Amino acid sequence: MTDVVGYLDRWTAQPGGRVAVHLSSAMPGAATVTLIRLGRGEHRDEPDGIVFEAVDSVPAQAVTLRHQPVDAGSYAQVEGLADLPLADASLAVLVQPWLVS
Repeated sequence: MTDVVGYLDRWTAQPGGRVAVHLSSAMPGAATVTLIRLGRGEHRDEPDGIVFEAVDSVPAQAVTLRHQPVDAGSYAQVEGLADLPLADASLAVLVQPWLVS
């Protein structure tokens, strides 16, 4: 299985602010990173209650993944990922934003 793990450089960001994403892959190589918005307000089309929407104002970024030792805290393990052609694989990071007051 090809493990891809990552973390953000900060927990919160203001609208228009920047957040750096740091990724590590057990199989180094080229990848594309796309920002996805999760669930907007009361709009719930999907049966599980989460709506996935690409954020068009943030262009997809071509990156080169390399291996860096990372101690993963919370994580997801996807069975059978190694059986997929690399071009068909995708990575999603689910982040729950909170209003900072």
